Amino acid sequence: MKLQQLASLVYAAAVVTSLVSLLVLPLCGAEPEEPDAAEEAYDRAIDWLEKADFEKALAAFSEAIRLDPKFTEAYVSRGWVYQEVGELGKAVADYDRAIQLDADNAEAFCNRGNVYSETGETKKALADLAEAIRLDPKLIEAYLVRGWLYSETDQLEKAVSDYTQALGLEPANPFARYGRALCYNATGEFDEAITDLDAAIEQEPEVAEFYGIRGVAHLHKRAYDAGVADLEKAIHLNPDDTGAVYQPQGTRELSDEALEHGRTQLRRMLQDRPAMATHGEDAGVLGAWAVRKFAGGDLSLLIDWDPELPTHSEAEHVAPMRGRRARIRVHPKYLDEPDEEKDRPFEELWSNAVYELHNLGFARDFVELHNDAFAGEVSKEEFVAGILQLEHLAAQQTRAFYARVYLPWAKEQKLATDPSLWFADWWETAEEALADFDDPTLYPWKPYARQYDWATVRREFRDEKHAPALKLLLEMAGDKEYAEEQARVHVWIAHCRLKLGETDAALKAFTESLRLEPDNVNVYHDRAVAYEIKGELDKALDDLNEMVRLTPDDPDAYLARARIYEKQDEKAKAEADLAKAKELKAAEENPTTPEKNGAEKE
Repeated sequence: MKLQQLASLVYAAAVVTSLVSLLVLPLCGAEPEEPDAAEEAYDRAIDWLEKADFEKALAAFSEAIRLDPKFTEAYVSRGWVYQEVGELGKAVADYDRAIQLDADNAEAFCNRGNVYSETGETKKALADLAEAIRLDPKLIEAYLVRGWLYSETDQLEKAVSDYTQALGLEPANPFARYGRALCYNATGEFDEAITDLDAAIEQEPEVAEFYGIRGVAHLHKRAYDAGVADLEKAIHLNPDDTGAVYQPQGTRELSDEALEHGRTQLRRMLQDRPAMATHGEDAGVLGAWAVRKFAGGDLSLLIDWDPELPTHSEAEHVAPMRGRRARIRVHPKYLDEPDEEKDRPFEELWSNAVYELHNLGFARDFVELHNDAFAGEVSKEEFVAGILQLEHLAAQQTRAFYARVYLPWAKEQKLATDPSLWFADWWETAEEALADFDDPTLYPWKPYARQYDWATVRREFRDEKHAPALKLLLEMAGDKEYAEEQARVHVWIAHCRLKLGETDAALKAFTESLRLEPDNVNVYHDRAVAYEIKGELDKALDDLNEMVRLTPDDPDAYLARARIYEKQDEKAKAEADLAKAKELKAAEENPTTPEKNGAEKE
């Protein structure tokens, strides 16, 4: 849970308390239609608020405003309820009206600034919060929200100043302590962070985040025992945290063959990512854990190490499909500035591998969710939320692994550690995290929204709904965030256009795909088919010649070319290609090399 969400708990309590205790005085100006009735409606709304019945509270506040259109506090209060139920536009409209009626209403400015902070309108938020503080220098909520906003925009000195101001007004406020501790952790002032969190825990001893972040501070100081104790406390306080029941080694009985597979995959991973082997046999506890995971320790599903680079991120997992085993990939280098292309170190590589192996513990759930997307049984938002929920569970398991396996080993080896690599500073629920991840170009929308689009395309193509499939594909072609997929997108566009009888447009799409990926033999074959449909056999033959050049051992290339030769009445060439195809097929059915017999090469 983020500080803003933690602060909102105390803020909500403070707002309700202030509304309950508010003595509504007659306002200057025109007399309201029924002032007593308006106040009675307002009081009813407060009663509903105390019972957390927002729908009835909204109705009662609206009634109070109908009876007295200049009832400033009713607008402020209704705006706050709209904010709580996520109707931010309506909340801003109510705060605007309240400020029109009373330009000195600090609470309206504070609340509107809070909404602007949620919508990413930082400049407006800071302006409103500054005005709220000018009007009421003792409005602690304004300092809390502005402190959070400063911390989110890396203005840590200003954030610390606001939290300190809040503590000057209310020394025991645990959320101001927590917010300031986050800033101190970010600036490396770990002793100060621990002091603040000690005080916060004294006031609120059941908040998981307080222990978790204090554990982070201890671990940066290499106080391993204190750090582990705090992480364990946080895990067990955190609602529905799967880390509470996590057993690192598992209890499943594994066969000798499965364990040998696990050892082979570990060996390959360490060979491909040598930084992971930095500590050699001293890191045996990590290797032993990985062996069991690769051996199917979670779901009796063998997992492979995949040396290919991840497609969309620093690490990824691929669920079993189309006859291939589940696998993980880990990028050896940083992808972004300022460390782009630098090698990732031991701990970072291992944390990524551990996380992805935990993800594959939910492989069947991932497959089921993808199947639901293909069937059209979930929306894009539900699909992304479902993926995030599963990866959130894997993150919780990774954090528990860190506390129970990695940290005891790091203590023994006297190694520094970075808790953020293991989700030790991430205590949001999956729902809270999804609300925060609102940038469609970033995780989890990238790549999972795109995966949903592909499932939709495949379903519509299967159902012969080629026009809507084409519409979606054209939208996908315009999304430059997925440059690595553009060749594939244009192939699908081409096939949709072929189905719609748009052969010329299909050829154009095939050609664009080959421009992006010039050695894709399948696209040469498919473009040859399109040329054949048009009767342009020479162009079809050119493409099939290129297919043969790229894959001289593929019998299908010769079969396809033989068909064109037959149409051109080149019987001798057609027979030669058919004979070659027969020879290659026979070789496939009766392999003589070790590789074709299925022997694995180390």
